Amino acid sequence: MGASAGTRGLPPPLGTKPDCHCSGALKKFLPVLGFLAASGILTLGAFPGGISGKTILAPIDIFPNFFSHFGYIDPQADGIPENHHIIDQATYDLPLQYLIYQNIRQGILPWWDPYTFGGRPLLADAHINGTDPIRLLLYRLAPFLLAYNWNLMLKSVLTGLGMFLLLRFLGHPV
Repeated sequence: MGASAGTRGLPPPLGTKPDCHCSGALKKFLPVLGFLAASGILTLGAFPGGISGKTILAPIDIFPNFFSHFGYIDPQADGIPENHHIIDQATYDLPLQYLIYQNIRQGILPWWDPYTFGGRPLLADAHINGTDPIRLLLYRLAPFLLAYNWNLMLKSVLTGLGMFLLLRFLGHPV
């Protein structure tokens, strides 16, 4: 009968700190869960159209602004895209990712790119990330717009999580 009030399901006496019934592992992962929650909220705020697939997270306004034969895409284009510094994403990365997506959806391993430079190895180029497990899974399961966007967003969150965990490991008070 020597049990305290807190152990019988009653609130602890005034002036005492309630015991956290969290396990040690949960206490250890609360900051990580907080980081993931904050990252999710920031991702929702930064990429609302990208999450739903309404827009693509690539600077496709470059095409009607820089190349006159793509003027039909946006007749209101004034020659100044929002961000012309990442033109490689629109002219190089996006077409190759779509090629990989098409091959994966058809059940073909995308070894070869017949459309660039008269043909060239596709998966041998490490920059393309054609063997990235997250990308391959998303390309297999989702439509291209969602898969392309979610791949970029997940990589952003996972990279941030890796840095967060590294800083905690090194003892930085994050």
